[in-house]
Amino acid sequence: MDDSFNLARHVARLVSLLMRQPNAVDQQKLELRTAVLMTKEATLRLTTVEGSLVANGLAVPAVLAGVRDLADQMIGHGVESIEINQGVAAAELLHAARILAEVLGGDEKPVHERIRKLDNQTVVVHLHEGIGSDGAVAAEAAEPEPPIGSPERIPFLLMRANRTGDVPGVSGVFEEIAFAAEQATREGRTNVAMDVFGLLIAHERDATDPEVRRHFVLAIRRLTKPRVLHPIAHVMVDHVERATDAEAILLRCGTDGADAAVDQLVRATTGAERETFRAALERLPAADVSLIAMLADTRVHVIRAAAELLASRKTPDGDKALAELLSAGDQRARRAAVRALGAYDTPFAVDAIARAFDDTVIEVRLEAVAALASRKGAKVGDIIGRAIDSEGEAEVQVGMIGALGRIATPDAVAKLAKAAEAGSVFAARKGSGVRVAAVRALAEARTAGAMTALRTLVNDKEREVRDAAVRAIGR
Repeated sequence: MDDSFNLARHVARLVSLLMRQPNAVDQQKLELRTAVLMTKEATLRLTTVEGSLVANGLAVPAVLAGVRDLADQMIGHGVESIEINQGVAAAELLHAARILAEVLGGDEKPVHERIRKLDNQTVVVHLHEGIGSDGAVAAEAAEPEPPIGSPERIPFLLMRANRTGDVPGVSGVFEEIAFAAEQATREGRTNVAMDVFGLLIAHERDATDPEVRRHFVLAIRRLTKPRVLHPIAHVMVDHVERATDAEAILLRCGTDGADAAVDQLVRATTGAERETFRAALERLPAADVSLIAMLADTRVHVIRAAAELLASRKTPDGDKALAELLSAGDQRARRAAVRALGAYDTPFAVDAIARAFDDTVIEVRLEAVAALASRKGAKVGDIIGRAIDSEGEAEVQVGMIGALGRIATPDAVAKLAKAAEAGSVFAARKGSGVRVAAVRALAEARTAGAMTALRTLVNDKEREVRDAAVRAIGR
Protein backbone atom coordinates (compact mmCIF):
# COMPACT_ATOMS: atom_id res chain seq x y z
CA MET A 1 0.00 0.00 0.00
CA ASP A 2 1.03 3.63 -0.56
CA ASP A 3 2.08 5.49 2.63
CA SER A 4 -0.94 7.76 2.29
CA PHE A 5 -3.16 4.77 3.09
CA ASN A 6 -1.17 3.93 6.21
CA LEU A 7 -1.10 7.52 7.42
CA ALA A 8 -4.85 7.87 6.81
CA ARG A 9 -5.42 4.61 8.69
CA HIS A 10 -3.63 5.84 11.80
CA VAL A 11 -5.44 9.20 11.74
CA ALA A 12 -8.76 7.41 11.29
CA ARG A 13 -7.93 5.00 14.11
CA LEU A 14 -7.08 7.92 16.41
CA VAL A 15 -10.45 9.62 15.74
CA SER A 16 -12.28 6.31 16.19
CA LEU A 17 -10.58 5.64 19.54
CA LEU A 18 -11.46 9.15 20.76
CA MET A 19 -15.09 8.44 19.77
CA ARG A 20 -15.53 4.89 21.02
CA GLN A 21 -12.81 4.34 23.61
CA PRO A 22 -12.15 7.71 25.24
CA ASN A 23 -10.31 6.05 28.13
CA ALA A 24 -7.90 4.06 25.92
CA VAL A 25 -5.23 6.70 26.37
CA ASP A 26 -2.26 4.44 25.66
CA GLN A 27 -3.71 3.28 22.35
CA GLN A 28 -4.56 6.87 21.43
CA LYS A 29 -0.98 7.95 22.17
CA LEU A 30 0.39 5.12 20.05
CA GLU A 31 -1.74 6.06 17.03
CA LEU A 32 -0.84 9.74 17.49
CA ARG A 33 2.90 9.07 17.71
CA THR A 34 2.79 6.80 14.67
CA ALA A 35 0.92 9.39 12.59
CA VAL A 36 3.33 12.16 13.60
CA LEU A 37 6.31 9.96 12.73
CA MET A 38 4.92 9.13 9.30
CA THR A 39 4.43 12.82 8.40
CA LYS A 40 8.16 13.44 8.65
CA GLU A 41 8.34 12.19 5.04
CA ALA A 42 4.79 12.81 3.78
CA THR A 43 1.75 15.08 3.70
CA LEU A 44 -1.89 14.00 3.64
CA ARG A 45 -5.10 15.44 2.27
CA LEU A 46 -8.26 13.70 3.42
CA THR A 47 -11.58 14.18 1.63
CA THR A 48 -14.74 12.15 1.15
CA VAL A 49 -16.33 11.07 -2.12
CA GLU A 50 -19.70 9.32 -2.15
CA GLY A 51 -19.30 8.39 1.49
CA SER A 52 -15.79 6.96 1.16
CA LEU A 53 -12.62 8.33 2.71
CA VAL A 54 -10.09 9.53 0.12
CA ALA A 55 -6.39 10.03 0.92
CA ASN A 56 -4.29 12.02 -1.55
CA GLY A 57 -6.71 11.24 -4.34
CA LEU A 58 -7.16 7.53 -3.69
CA ALA A 59 -10.02 5.85 -1.86
CA VAL A 60 -9.07 4.21 1.46
CA PRO A 61 -10.60 0.75 2.01
CA ALA A 62 -13.46 1.02 4.49
CA VAL A 63 -12.50 -2.34 6.01
CA LEU A 64 -9.50 -0.73 7.73
CA ALA A 65 -10.10 0.06 11.40
CA GLY A 66 -11.53 3.54 11.97
CA VAL A 67 -11.87 4.49 8.29
CA ARG A 68 -15.66 4.26 8.24
CA ASP A 69 -15.86 6.28 11.47
CA LEU A 70 -13.68 9.10 10.15
CA ALA A 71 -15.58 9.30 6.85
CA ASP A 72 -18.90 9.49 8.69
CA GLN A 73 -17.63 12.18 11.08
CA MET A 74 -16.30 14.32 8.24
CA ILE A 75 -19.58 14.09 6.36
CA GLY A 76 -21.67 14.65 9.49
CA HIS A 77 -19.69 17.73 10.58
CA GLY A 78 -19.68 19.20 7.07
CA VAL A 79 -15.90 18.87 6.67
CA GLU A 80 -14.70 19.23 3.10
CA SER A 81 -11.03 18.36 3.68
CA ILE A 82 -8.35 17.85 6.29
CA GLU A 83 -4.82 18.96 5.43
CA ILE A 84 -2.07 17.30 7.48
CA ASN A 85 1.24 18.85 6.53
CA GLN A 86 4.73 17.43 6.68
CA GLY A 87 6.17 17.40 10.19
CA VAL A 88 2.76 17.74 11.85
CA ALA A 89 2.64 19.00 15.44
CA ALA A 90 1.25 16.29 17.74
CA ALA A 91 -0.80 18.77 19.80
CA GLU A 92 -2.45 20.21 16.69
CA LEU A 93 -3.31 16.80 15.30
CA LEU A 94 -4.79 15.68 18.62
CA HIS A 95 -6.82 18.90 18.95
CA ALA A 96 -8.31 18.50 15.46
CA ALA A 97 -9.00 14.79 16.05
CA ARG A 98 -10.93 15.56 19.24
CA ILE A 99 -13.16 18.03 17.38
CA LEU A 100 -13.79 15.52 14.61
CA ALA A 101 -14.70 12.90 17.21
CA GLU A 102 -17.57 15.05 18.59
CA VAL A 103 -20.92 13.25 18.69
CA LEU A 104 -23.09 13.73 15.62
CA GLY A 105 -26.80 14.48 15.56
CA GLY A 106 -26.93 17.58 17.73
CA ASP A 107 -26.37 21.25 17.06
CA GLU A 108 -23.39 21.43 14.71
CA LYS A 109 -22.85 25.16 15.18
CA PRO A 110 -20.45 24.78 18.18
CA VAL A 111 -18.40 22.21 16.22
CA HIS A 112 -18.21 24.51 13.22
CA GLU A 113 -17.12 27.39 15.42
CA ARG A 114 -14.37 25.29 16.99
CA ILE A 115 -13.17 24.26 13.55
CA ARG A 116 -13.10 27.88 12.36
CA LYS A 117 -11.15 28.92 15.43
CA LEU A 118 -8.45 26.34 14.91
CA ASP A 119 -5.17 28.25 14.75
CA ASN A 120 -3.12 25.33 13.51
CA GLN A 121 -0.13 25.59 11.23
CA THR A 122 0.27 21.90 10.42
CA VAL A 123 -3.34 20.65 10.51
CA VAL A 124 -6.03 22.59 8.65
CA VAL A 125 -9.70 21.56 8.56
CA HIS A 126 -11.96 23.04 5.88
CA LEU A 127 -15.73 23.13 6.06
CA HIS A 128 -17.82 22.92 2.92
CA GLU A 129 -18.27 26.34 1.33
CA GLY A 130 -22.04 26.07 1.64
CA ILE A 131 -22.00 26.04 5.47
CA GLY A 132 -22.79 29.48 6.93
CA SER A 133 -21.61 30.93 10.23
CA ASP A 134 -24.86 29.78 11.84
CA GLY A 135 -24.22 26.21 10.83
CA ALA A 136 -26.93 26.17 8.17
CA VAL A 137 -26.31 25.34 4.54
CA ALA A 138 -26.32 28.44 2.33
CA ALA A 139 -29.01 28.70 -0.30
CA GLU A 140 -26.48 28.91 -3.11
CA ALA A 141 -24.65 25.65 -3.45
CA ALA A 142 -20.89 25.63 -3.77
CA GLU A 143 -19.33 24.80 -7.12
CA PRO A 144 -19.53 21.01 -7.42
CA GLU A 145 -16.19 19.28 -7.13
CA PRO A 146 -15.55 16.70 -9.88
CA PRO A 147 -15.03 13.19 -8.52
CA ILE A 148 -11.61 11.63 -8.01
CA GLY A 149 -10.19 10.29 -11.26
CA SER A 150 -12.47 12.28 -13.56
CA PRO A 151 -10.82 14.21 -16.43
CA GLU A 152 -12.29 17.47 -15.13
CA ARG A 153 -10.84 17.18 -11.62
CA ILE A 154 -7.23 18.32 -12.15
CA PRO A 155 -8.15 21.46 -14.15
CA PHE A 156 -10.82 22.23 -11.52
CA LEU A 157 -8.33 21.94 -8.65
CA LEU A 158 -5.70 24.07 -10.40
CA MET A 159 -8.16 26.81 -11.26
CA ARG A 160 -9.42 26.81 -7.69
CA ALA A 161 -5.87 27.03 -6.38
CA ASN A 162 -5.16 30.08 -8.51
CA ARG A 163 -8.53 31.63 -7.70
CA THR A 164 -8.59 31.27 -3.93
CA GLY A 165 -4.93 31.54 -2.96
CA ASP A 166 -5.94 29.62 0.18
CA VAL A 167 -2.45 28.33 0.95
CA PRO A 168 -3.18 25.71 3.63
CA GLY A 169 -5.87 24.15 1.45
CA VAL A 170 -3.80 24.53 -1.68
CA SER A 171 -1.02 22.34 -0.29
CA GLY A 172 -3.38 19.37 -0.30
CA VAL A 173 -4.57 20.21 -3.80
CA PHE A 174 -1.04 20.06 -5.14
CA GLU A 175 -0.38 16.88 -3.18
CA GLU A 176 -3.31 15.24 -4.94
CA ILE A 177 -2.21 16.51 -8.36
CA ALA A 178 1.41 15.38 -8.00
CA PHE A 179 0.28 12.02 -6.66
CA ALA A 180 -2.03 11.57 -9.66
CA ALA A 181 0.89 12.10 -12.06
CA GLU A 182 3.13 9.73 -10.10
CA GLN A 183 0.45 7.06 -9.94
CA ALA A 184 -0.17 7.32 -13.69
CA THR A 185 3.57 6.89 -14.30
CA ARG A 186 3.73 3.81 -12.06
CA GLU A 187 0.83 2.27 -13.95
CA GLY A 188 2.39 2.99 -17.37
CA ARG A 189 -0.22 5.62 -18.28
CA THR A 190 2.36 8.10 -19.54
CA ASN A 191 -0.17 10.12 -21.55
CA VAL A 192 -2.15 10.78 -18.38
CA ALA A 193 1.00 11.76 -16.49
CA MET A 194 1.83 14.15 -19.32
CA ASP A 195 -1.63 15.67 -19.19
CA VAL A 196 -1.32 16.38 -15.48
CA PHE A 197 2.24 17.69 -15.81
CA GLY A 198 1.24 19.87 -18.76
CA LEU A 199 -1.68 21.35 -16.83
CA LEU A 200 0.63 22.19 -13.93
CA ILE A 201 2.96 24.06 -16.28
CA ALA A 202 0.11 25.86 -18.05
CA HIS A 203 -1.57 27.02 -14.83
CA GLU A 204 1.77 27.95 -13.27
CA ARG A 205 1.93 30.88 -15.70
CA ASP A 206 -1.37 32.22 -14.32
CA ALA A 207 -0.41 32.04 -10.64
CA THR A 208 -0.07 35.50 -9.07
CA ASP A 209 -0.04 34.71 -5.36
CA PRO A 210 3.59 34.14 -4.25
CA GLU A 211 2.69 31.23 -1.99
CA VAL A 212 0.60 29.55 -4.65
CA ARG A 213 3.46 29.99 -7.12
CA ARG A 214 5.73 28.33 -4.58
CA HIS A 215 3.40 25.34 -4.46
CA PHE A 216 3.50 25.10 -8.25
CA VAL A 217 7.30 25.06 -8.15
CA LEU A 218 7.35 22.41 -5.41
CA ALA A 219 4.89 20.17 -7.27
CA ILE A 220 6.84 20.43 -10.52
CA ARG A 221 10.09 19.78 -8.67
CA ARG A 222 8.54 16.69 -7.12
CA LEU A 223 7.72 15.36 -10.59
CA THR A 224 11.12 16.28 -12.01
CA LYS A 225 12.52 12.79 -11.54
CA PRO A 226 13.97 10.29 -14.02
CA ARG A 227 11.17 7.77 -13.46
CA VAL A 228 8.63 10.41 -14.54
CA LEU A 229 10.62 12.25 -17.22
CA HIS A 230 12.18 9.31 -19.08
CA PRO A 231 8.84 7.84 -20.23
CA ILE A 232 7.69 11.33 -21.19
CA ALA A 233 10.83 11.82 -23.29
CA HIS A 234 10.20 8.52 -25.07
CA VAL A 235 6.76 9.75 -26.10
CA MET A 236 8.57 11.74 -28.81
CA VAL A 237 9.05 8.48 -30.73
CA ASP A 238 6.18 6.42 -29.31
CA HIS A 239 3.49 9.02 -30.00
CA VAL A 240 4.83 11.54 -32.48
CA GLU A 241 1.61 13.53 -32.35
CA ARG A 242 2.41 14.44 -28.74
CA ALA A 243 6.11 15.17 -29.23
CA THR A 244 5.54 18.90 -28.78
CA ASP A 245 3.79 18.33 -25.44
CA ALA A 246 6.63 16.11 -24.23
CA GLU A 247 9.26 18.62 -25.31
CA ALA A 248 7.48 21.45 -23.46
CA ILE A 249 7.66 19.45 -20.24
CA LEU A 250 11.35 18.64 -20.73
CA LEU A 251 12.03 22.30 -21.44
CA ARG A 252 10.35 23.38 -18.19
CA CYS A 253 12.40 20.84 -16.23
CA GLY A 254 15.71 22.34 -17.35
CA THR A 255 18.79 20.16 -16.97
CA ASP A 256 16.74 17.23 -15.68
CA GLY A 257 14.58 17.38 -18.80
CA ALA A 258 17.66 17.49 -21.01
CA ASP A 259 19.10 14.52 -19.11
CA ALA A 260 15.95 12.55 -19.89
CA ALA A 261 16.30 13.30 -23.62
CA VAL A 262 19.99 12.39 -23.49
CA ASP A 263 19.14 9.08 -21.83
CA GLN A 264 16.70 8.26 -24.61
CA LEU A 265 19.27 9.24 -27.25
CA VAL A 266 21.75 6.84 -25.69
CA ARG A 267 19.18 4.04 -25.57
CA ALA A 268 17.82 4.63 -29.09
CA THR A 269 17.92 1.53 -31.28
CA THR A 270 17.34 3.07 -34.71
CA GLY A 271 18.77 5.97 -36.66
CA ALA A 272 15.34 7.61 -36.82
CA GLU A 273 15.00 7.54 -33.04
CA ARG A 274 18.48 8.96 -32.56
CA GLU A 275 17.72 11.77 -34.98
CA THR A 276 14.48 12.60 -33.14
CA PHE A 277 16.20 12.96 -29.78
CA ARG A 278 19.19 14.74 -31.30
CA ALA A 279 16.85 17.31 -32.85
CA ALA A 280 15.00 17.74 -29.56
CA LEU A 281 18.26 18.37 -27.70
CA GLU A 282 19.07 21.09 -30.20
CA ARG A 283 15.99 22.93 -28.91
CA LEU A 284 16.66 22.41 -25.18
CA PRO A 285 18.93 25.20 -23.85
CA ALA A 286 19.76 23.22 -20.72
CA ALA A 287 21.22 20.38 -22.78
CA ASP A 288 24.73 21.88 -22.72
CA VAL A 289 25.47 20.67 -19.18
CA SER A 290 24.12 17.21 -19.96
CA LEU A 291 26.16 16.90 -23.16
CA ILE A 292 29.40 17.86 -21.45
CA ALA A 293 28.68 15.26 -18.76
CA MET A 294 28.14 12.66 -21.50
CA LEU A 295 31.76 13.02 -22.58
CA ALA A 296 32.76 11.18 -19.39
CA ASP A 297 30.73 8.13 -20.40
CA THR A 298 32.61 4.90 -21.05
CA ARG A 299 30.55 4.04 -24.13
CA VAL A 300 32.08 5.37 -27.32
CA HIS A 301 28.78 5.81 -29.15
CA VAL A 302 27.59 8.03 -26.30
CA ILE A 303 30.76 10.12 -26.46
CA ARG A 304 30.48 10.50 -30.22
CA ALA A 305 26.84 11.60 -30.00
CA ALA A 306 27.69 14.16 -27.32
CA ALA A 307 30.67 15.50 -29.28
CA GLU A 308 28.56 15.86 -32.41
CA LEU A 309 25.85 17.78 -30.57
CA LEU A 310 28.37 20.01 -28.81
CA ALA A 311 29.85 20.84 -32.20
CA SER A 312 26.49 21.70 -33.74
CA ARG A 313 25.52 23.85 -30.74
CA LYS A 314 29.01 25.33 -30.28
CA THR A 315 28.39 25.10 -26.54
CA PRO A 316 30.41 27.64 -24.53
CA ASP A 317 33.45 25.92 -22.99
CA GLY A 318 32.57 22.83 -24.97
CA ASP A 319 35.95 23.06 -26.70
CA LYS A 320 37.68 22.77 -23.35
CA ALA A 321 35.65 19.69 -22.42
CA LEU A 322 36.36 18.13 -25.82
CA ALA A 323 40.10 18.83 -25.50
CA GLU A 324 40.22 16.62 -22.42
CA LEU A 325 39.19 13.69 -24.62
CA LEU A 326 42.41 13.95 -26.63
CA SER A 327 44.07 11.81 -23.98
CA ALA A 328 41.30 9.19 -24.01
CA GLY A 329 42.34 5.58 -24.41
CA ASP A 330 39.94 4.84 -27.27
CA GLN A 331 41.00 6.28 -30.62
CA ARG A 332 37.35 6.60 -31.67
CA ALA A 333 36.74 8.99 -28.79
CA ARG A 334 39.82 11.00 -29.75
CA ARG A 335 38.69 11.20 -33.36
CA ALA A 336 35.23 12.37 -32.30
CA ALA A 337 36.79 15.04 -30.12
CA VAL A 338 39.04 16.36 -32.91
CA ARG A 339 36.16 16.39 -35.39
CA ALA A 340 33.97 18.34 -32.96
CA LEU A 341 36.77 20.78 -32.13
CA GLY A 342 36.86 21.63 -35.83
CA ALA A 343 33.50 23.40 -35.39
CA TYR A 344 34.92 25.82 -32.80
CA ASP A 345 36.47 29.00 -34.16
CA THR A 346 38.57 29.70 -31.08
CA PRO A 347 42.34 29.89 -30.53
CA PHE A 348 41.95 27.24 -27.81
CA ALA A 349 40.32 24.82 -30.26
CA VAL A 350 43.09 25.36 -32.84
CA ASP A 351 45.78 24.67 -30.24
CA ALA A 352 43.93 21.55 -29.09
CA ILE A 353 43.66 20.24 -32.66
CA ALA A 354 47.40 20.85 -33.13
CA ARG A 355 48.04 18.44 -30.26
CA ALA A 356 46.32 15.71 -32.26
CA PHE A 357 49.14 15.77 -34.84
CA ASP A 358 51.23 13.96 -32.21
CA ASP A 359 48.70 11.14 -31.92
CA THR A 360 50.06 7.68 -32.67
CA VAL A 361 46.99 6.70 -34.72
CA ILE A 362 46.95 7.85 -38.34
CA GLU A 363 43.16 8.26 -38.41
CA VAL A 364 43.31 10.77 -35.55
CA ARG A 365 45.99 12.78 -37.37
CA LEU A 366 43.91 12.74 -40.54
CA GLU A 367 40.96 14.03 -38.51
CA ALA A 368 43.17 16.88 -37.30
CA VAL A 369 44.08 17.76 -40.90
CA ALA A 370 40.38 17.84 -41.83
CA ALA A 371 39.55 19.99 -38.80
CA LEU A 372 42.08 22.65 -39.85
CA ALA A 373 41.73 22.34 -43.63
CA SER A 374 38.97 24.93 -43.99
CA ARG A 375 40.64 27.53 -41.80
CA LYS A 376 42.68 30.47 -42.99
CA GLY A 377 45.48 32.36 -41.31
CA ALA A 378 49.18 32.28 -40.67
CA LYS A 379 48.83 30.46 -37.35
CA VAL A 380 47.10 27.46 -38.92
CA GLY A 381 49.65 27.45 -41.73
CA ASP A 382 52.50 27.44 -39.22
CA ILE A 383 50.95 24.55 -37.29
CA ILE A 384 50.53 22.40 -40.40
CA GLY A 385 53.92 23.47 -41.76
CA ARG A 386 55.69 22.28 -38.62
CA ALA A 387 53.66 19.09 -38.39
CA ILE A 388 54.37 18.07 -41.98
CA ASP A 389 58.12 17.97 -41.34
CA SER A 390 57.76 15.21 -38.76
CA GLU A 391 54.87 13.33 -40.39
CA GLY A 392 55.92 9.94 -41.70
CA GLU A 393 52.72 8.78 -43.42
CA ALA A 394 52.23 9.85 -47.04
CA GLU A 395 48.42 9.86 -46.65
CA VAL A 396 48.61 12.41 -43.85
CA GLN A 397 51.27 14.42 -45.70
CA VAL A 398 49.04 14.67 -48.76
CA GLY A 399 46.18 15.91 -46.58
CA MET A 400 48.43 18.52 -44.98
CA ILE A 401 49.69 19.66 -48.40
CA GLY A 402 46.12 20.14 -49.60
CA ALA A 403 45.34 22.20 -46.50
CA LEU A 404 48.37 24.44 -47.14
CA GLY A 405 47.08 25.08 -50.64
CA ARG A 406 43.77 26.33 -49.28
CA ILE A 407 45.49 28.49 -46.64
CA ALA A 408 47.75 30.03 -49.34
CA THR A 409 49.80 32.31 -47.06
CA PRO A 410 53.32 33.16 -48.30
CA ASP A 411 54.83 30.71 -45.81
CA ALA A 412 52.37 28.00 -46.87
CA VAL A 413 53.21 28.54 -50.55
CA ALA A 414 56.94 28.41 -49.78
CA LYS A 415 56.38 25.12 -47.97
CA LEU A 416 54.52 23.72 -50.98
CA ALA A 417 57.20 24.85 -53.42
CA LYS A 418 59.76 23.09 -51.26
CA ALA A 419 57.69 19.91 -51.21
CA ALA A 420 57.35 19.98 -55.01
CA GLU A 421 61.10 20.22 -55.63
CA ALA A 422 62.81 17.17 -57.12
CA GLY A 423 65.36 16.96 -54.34
CA SER A 424 62.97 17.60 -51.49
CA VAL A 425 62.91 15.51 -48.34
CA PHE A 426 59.33 14.55 -49.19
CA ALA A 427 60.31 13.27 -52.62
CA ALA A 428 63.17 11.28 -51.20
CA ARG A 429 60.89 9.63 -48.67
CA LYS A 430 57.69 9.12 -50.61
CA GLY A 431 58.41 9.61 -54.31
CA SER A 432 56.44 11.57 -56.87
CA GLY A 433 53.01 11.15 -55.21
CA VAL A 434 53.70 13.80 -52.61
CA ARG A 435 55.30 16.09 -55.24
CA VAL A 436 52.21 15.86 -57.46
CA ALA A 437 50.00 16.68 -54.46
CA ALA A 438 52.18 19.75 -53.84
CA VAL A 439 51.76 20.86 -57.46
CA ARG A 440 47.97 20.59 -57.17
CA ALA A 441 48.03 22.54 -53.92
CA LEU A 442 50.08 25.29 -55.59
CA ALA A 443 47.48 25.40 -58.36
CA GLU A 444 44.73 25.85 -55.75
CA ALA A 445 46.67 28.60 -53.97
CA ARG A 446 47.30 30.36 -57.28
CA THR A 447 49.21 33.26 -55.78
CA ALA A 448 52.08 34.95 -57.60
CA GLY A 449 54.58 32.86 -55.64
CA ALA A 450 52.63 29.69 -56.40
CA MET A 451 52.55 30.41 -60.15
CA THR A 452 56.30 31.08 -60.18
CA ALA A 453 56.93 27.73 -58.51
CA LEU A 454 54.67 25.96 -61.01
CA ARG A 455 56.55 27.42 -63.99
CA THR A 456 59.77 25.93 -62.71
CA LEU A 457 58.15 22.49 -62.71
CA VAL A 458 56.89 22.32 -66.31
CA ASN A 459 60.27 20.91 -67.38
CA ASP A 460 60.63 18.51 -64.43
CA LYS A 461 62.26 15.16 -65.10
CA GLU A 462 59.28 13.22 -63.67
CA ARG A 463 56.43 13.02 -66.13
CA GLU A 464 53.69 13.00 -63.47
CA VAL A 465 55.03 16.18 -61.91
CA ARG A 466 55.59 17.82 -65.29
CA ASP A 467 52.08 17.01 -66.54
CA ALA A 468 50.49 18.19 -63.30
CA ALA A 469 52.36 21.51 -63.55
CA VAL A 470 51.32 22.04 -67.18
CA ARG A 471 47.67 21.36 -66.36
CA ALA A 472 47.84 23.68 -63.34
CA ILE A 473 49.21 26.61 -65.36
CA GLY A 474 46.72 26.02 -68.15
CA ARG A 475 43.67 26.18 -65.85
